Amino acid sequence: MEMELHLAAGYCAATGPFLALVTGELAPKLRSIAPDVKLVLVEQLLADVAAEVDDDETLDLPAANIGRDDAALLFYSSGTTGRSKGVVSTHGNAIAMAASLERAWGGGGEKPQQYDDHDEAYGCVLPMFHMFGFSSFVMGTAALGATAVVVPGRFSVEKTMAAVEEYGVTRLLVVPPMVVKMVAAAAGDGEPSRRRLRLRQVVSSGAPLQREHMARFRSCFPAVNLGQHNDNGIDKVEMPPSSTDMTFVAVAATTTEVKERSTAGGGGGGVSIGRLMPDVEAKIVDPDSGELLPPRRTGELWVRGPSTMRGYLNNEEATALALVAAAGSVSVSGGGERWLRTGDLCYVDSPGLVYVVDRVKELIKCNAYQVAPAELEDVLATHPDIHDAAVAPYPDKEAGEIPMAYVVKKQGSGHLQEDEVISFVQNKVAPYKKIRKVVFVDSIPRSPSGKILRRQLKNLLQGSILHRSRM
Repeated sequence: MEMELHLAAGYCAATGPFLALVTGELAPKLRSIAPDVKLVLVEQLLADVAAEVDDDETLDLPAANIGRDDAALLFYSSGTTGRSKGVVSTHGNAIAMAASLERAWGGGGEKPQQYDDHDEAYGCVLPMFHMFGFSSFVMGTAALGATAVVVPGRFSVEKTMAAVEEYGVTRLLVVPPMVVKMVAAAAGDGEPSRRRLRLRQVVSSGAPLQREHMARFRSCFPAVNLGQHNDNGIDKVEMPPSSTDMTFVAVAATTTEVKERSTAGGGGGGVSIGRLMPDVEAKIVDPDSGELLPPRRTGELWVRGPSTMRGYLNNEEATALALVAAAGSVSVSGGGERWLRTGDLCYVDSPGLVYVVDRVKELIKCNAYQVAPAELEDVLATHPDIHDAAVAPYPDKEAGEIPMAYVVKKQGSGHLQEDEVISFVQNKVAPYKKIRKVVFVDSIPRSPSGKILRRQLKNLLQGSILHRSRM
């Protein structure tokens, strides 16, 4: 909680808000860090509006001189590899996001014959301070005119499944840790599977969902389609491009399009996150040379469209690095005329499906080869004695960098040794990708959405070295 208050204080100092909508529970905390900000209690505001407006009346609001290019939203990046940055989205971005989600959700996906658009009910268990939750339930469901079932408080499988059953939720939007908890509950006492559910699709975003967890979910919930939006950068594109948040707004995956591709299929393995939204352009670029790459070649995904952010708050240098002016473009007041460097390492197959490999910043440069940590983490997740794992670069005089695994053992697996882990991975990947070092830790630092906080892994390594030196 102290860290959350520290971040909130930093955000207030950077943005200078004069008014804040807040719940009664959080008001004292916000007042302690922003005493000059006028607080409006959400509960009281809703009660006042309900008292003044009848069901058949509309609320007359004063006209405001606001244009499409004016700032409308400010969300902060997760800061998994560096400092968190404020992402500025315009009113035009918000309109484009709502329209994109309306098209993607209203027209895509397989629906059983007994369902139509009016039967859709979306389960909301996501925080609204994250772009995935905000764009889905403040923009998407409103644009569709669909029902949103809000499950308040901290996530609980029992509470969520009770709401899904009671209100007939058909689509549930979650982050990977929620998928893991749903699987654990179903495998444990079978509570979720005993309910009479209309649920037909669960969509995971915010962080990559490991294949092992996907397979377990499908075995526990065979009648539910599991989709994955990529989320390494939705915090960069206003709303629709998705395994990052960014690629959620540019890419829309229908239930027939999300599929796995074997490593023998060309372009590398991975799970497709779908096709581009109709109003989004994209290209795959070599992150080192800037060369435009053909289908099935892996490089950085660049996108542009009406949902592309305006830039980073009070950070012109970061904005210039992320947004590249298109040749011959005139207006750059919004993001639409500029290419956004998503930071996602992707490839596109011939039918136009997008596959996410990893983050460009997280690549390990080993003997001039590029190794994606996410691929090795997927392999480690299949080991029967490993509870959780992360992979990061370790300095090496000869190779430059080598892959090193941070491993959390499962309970009762104290016998697991470094050489066993190295041998397990070595038999499943190319020689240059193999794990060279292993350090055992108590836990892997992750964000609430499940992203690995890689900048904190160095602290784990230093702590492990210090522990060994004292033994």
